[in-house]
Amino acid sequence: MDGIRPKLFALPNATPAAAFAPPTAPVDQLGPSTFQGEADRLRSLAQTRLQSVEPNPGPGLIELTALQLAEQEYLQSGAPPLRPNIPLQGMLLSATYLNALASAQLGVPPALAPALMEVLSELDPSKIFGAPQHNGANAWIVAGGTLDTQIKASQAAGSQANLLGFPITGVTDPCEMQHLKDALQPLIEAMGPQRLHTLVQRIHVQTLLGEMQLADKNWSMAGLGGQGSIGLARESLLDPNRLRDNLAHEVGHLVDQQVGGQRGLATLSGAPDSPFGRGQFASDFRSQYATLNASEDFAEAHADLIKNWSTYQKHPQLTMLAQGTYGEKLTYIAREAYGWQLPPANPAYTQMRSEVIEGKSPFGYFDGQQRLVGAAPAFQQALRALIEHVGSDGKPRPSFLETSPPAELAGRQWLHSQLYDEPAQACQPISVAGLVADLLQVATLPPESPQRALSDSQLLSSLKQGGSAFFQSSFEYIQSHYPAPQAAQLLASLNPYLAAAAPHWIAGG
Repeated sequence: MDGIRPKLFALPNATPAAAFAPPTAPVDQLGPSTFQGEADRLRSLAQTRLQSVEPNPGPGLIELTALQLAEQEYLQSGAPPLRPNIPLQGMLLSATYLNALASAQLGVPPALAPALMEVLSELDPSKIFGAPQHNGANAWIVAGGTLDTQIKASQAAGSQANLLGFPITGVTDPCEMQHLKDALQPLIEAMGPQRLHTLVQRIHVQTLLGEMQLADKNWSMAGLGGQGSIGLARESLLDPNRLRDNLAHEVGHLVDQQVGGQRGLATLSGAPDSPFGRGQFASDFRSQYATLNASEDFAEAHADLIKNWSTYQKHPQLTMLAQGTYGEKLTYIAREAYGWQLPPANPAYTQMRSEVIEGKSPFGYFDGQQRLVGAAPAFQQALRALIEHVGSDGKPRPSFLETSPPAELAGRQWLHSQLYDEPAQACQPISVAGLVADLLQVATLPPESPQRALSDSQLLSSLKQGGSAFFQSSFEYIQSHYPAPQAAQLLASLNPYLAAAAPHWIAGG
């Protein structure tokens, strides 16, 4: 399908696909005389059912429809719901689509019914997969070749339903349909039912949509969206939170195409004034996936906008307008696609974020290479906490500071000072170099020294604020920059502070 945009989730431990080449599809055509086993019974049934949607179905469509029929019969038999729990390694080459489904089911008791296991072992995966597709930095391969093919197979199998007025294709069970209903509700509330129904003409569920290859790794495709259709991998329906995010992402592709079309463009994200696909820092994008191209950047920001719709509307200055380049992406969608009337960004908030990114605040930390780590996410977390504690007068209640976890207190104090008191002087985040310098100094001070007490307090405060990631960075720095005996001594001297700080990390600090 032209305009399709994929969404993925990781395959941990996946092995790269060899040149991303699908198996060669056989050219033989199936005829009634070839039908013998249980899979052939379903192939025969598939060939008959397909006449209503595809008069001359090829082997691939017959095979995919047979698989849909197998899943359908399994569910109709009263067996436990399909729970593939993918990801698995190399599901297109080293392990096939069918093996992925079968192996995953065996790992989730109770296992597949023997009849379905027999069908899976007899179907031919080389007939199911189509040619690789590309979209900018994306490369993916879809079961059936296209989402349209998957939908045809479901229609032939009779796997169709209606949910809140949306046509649903694919084999589903009541639990999955409830999760899908719950995921659609926020979209309906935010966008309105009429617009959403105009955008989303069909939602399709597939046990395995396909696979992507990015950065020499295999990824399981979580969703596809374009030209009015959305495809969702069954696994994404198992997690309500991820399903809501994936659905809002795929709807974002449809919004991108719809509003872009109204401007005479293929996509809104491709407009000359579009901020998408741009950014210097990781904080300029919602996720690593968003960095692939402008289209995925748009869809990821759209998912965030939907997820935090009411908060962004109620507190635009403290949220979207205080997020720099990424905030510009959120405001662009809100303004151009949804008609939000937003005030100009508060210069004080813009300056405040600049100081965070430049390392002039307590947020984040400098690692062993003096790179600033985690500043922007920590800043946004503090802003979200601030919103939760804002009173009717527009100012934070005392609980904003009183309930702060130790790791966030310095940042919250700085934020409070910047917004509501006389701005404090710019400061720097904690640093690995500073921690090691404090350790070396403590070793030269007598236990009863006031300076020793101050250094002890600074060390403990840094570890509480930095958390486990900061400690790991410090540990690696010490090991790589000091001779083994001195490194061992430094780490040993760090242990008491680590023991005192670690409970705060576990408690959310």
